[in-house]
Amino acid sequence: MGACPELAPNTDKIYRPRNPKATKLYQLVSSNLDKFLEVYPERFGKKYGPLRNEVVETLESYLHCGIPSFGFARVKCTDCNHEYILPYSCKTRRLCPSCAQRQLQVFSLFLTEHVLEKVPHRHMVFSLPKIIRRCFLFRRKLLKKLTHCAWATITEFFQETIGRDDITPGIAMDIQTYGGLLGWMPHVHGICTDGGFDSQGTFQ
Repeated sequence: MGACPELAPNTDKIYRPRNPKATKLYQLVSSNLDKFLEVYPERFGKKYGPLRNEVVETLESYLHCGIPSFGFARVKCTDCNHEYILPYSCKTRRLCPSCAQRQLQVFSLFLTEHVLEKVPHRHMVFSLPKIIRRCFLFRRKLLKKLTHCAWATITEFFQETIGRDDITPGIAMDIQTYGGLLGWMPHVHGICTDGGFDSQGTFQ
């Protein structure tokens, strides 16, 4: 490596690795995971459906995140020969604050540099009526169809608004399955061009 992380850039502060076990979230999950898995079928299965393997794997991976005993890399600075231990991260989405924030930054940079055109964009949310949300709870494969519905809706909107059937908007979408109170609420977030591209590639 080039710059040594032992010292923060332009400061004399000592680099200190994070201590995930000290966080309230880690303590909450580690103290209650076994009990949660035990009582889930009886207490929550009917309302929220079977406990999916992905959920269990995410919870268990989070408990290993940043803990050296579950694996680490040894990093050495080529300038000062200082070495330090870098524990492996879980790379889970949503649950782990550290990994989720990193993925958010990386994905945002990727969208900005490689995906989004230099045209106006807006944030759009596509939600569902409460009466049909439970259909997706027990049939998760239907969730991916939400993005197709969102795409078709926004395409039709811009084609009718602009008055041309060769208009294609650009949109990056993400499916989210919970709301502000963590209840079941499948919906789609999209970063959408504020208009669309015609058959010649011109933004309208």
